[in-house]
Amino acid sequence: MKRRKLFLWRKNLSRKLVGPLMVATTLVASVSQAAPATDVVCNGCVGNTDLAANSVDGTKIKDGSVAAADLAPALLSRITALETKVAALRGGAYSNATLKGTYKCVELYTGTSWSAQKDNMGVSYGTTVNSFIANGLGTASFTAVHDEAEQNVYHSGSTNTLTTSVKHAPESESGSITYTVSSNGSFTFPTGATGETVSGWLSPNGDSVIFNYVDNNSADSDYFRGLTTCVRTVR
Repeated sequence: MKRRKLFLWRKNLSRKLVGPLMVATTLVASVSQAAPATDVVCNGCVGNTDLAANSVDGTKIKDGSVAAADLAPALLSRITALETKVAALRGGAYSNATLKGTYKCVELYTGTSWSAQKDNMGVSYGTTVNSFIANGLGTASFTAVHDEAEQNVYHSGSTNTLTTSVKHAPESESGSITYTVSSNGSFTFPTGATGETVSGWLSPNGDSVIFNYVDNNSADSDYFRGLTTCVRTVR
């Protein structure tokens, strides 16, 4: 009798265990076959410390999925500043605004002068260090220091005399000029002096300037040529 009861107790126990075991097995199978979630929102649950270096690149970011509103203000400010600098380096359409800022320049020049009254001809050569500040609206102020030397040939009777090189004391000048930049990057500096023309070219971003000085003043028999190169030091 006791043996019979023990058998029935074991049988009932196995029946009680079959249900939970089947449920547990079903749950395990379901978990192992679960599909990836696509609608999980977890703000701030993944930070920089959770990502390996260079683990996220352009191939892992969907085009258009990151907008300016998703960026931190400090990062957005840095990007905006960088875009502004890149645009300045590239430059745009030429205008008077292209020639704007402070420029430092060096000019090399040479020339001749002839005087019938004094019966002599001189050859001059020198350098000019100058700077100018352009306002981007067509007006610029300038300062210049000329360092010049010359040699002269004097004619007296049947004798021609070549003088030794004479170095002049540096001469300074300053003033203001107007300018016009054309659509192809060329510009002019009207000097107002008889026979003088100043014209040149700008780089697309206005950082570099090169111009040519010509003086063909037959009234005082001066003939000069100069080539000037400038770089912008302050925008």
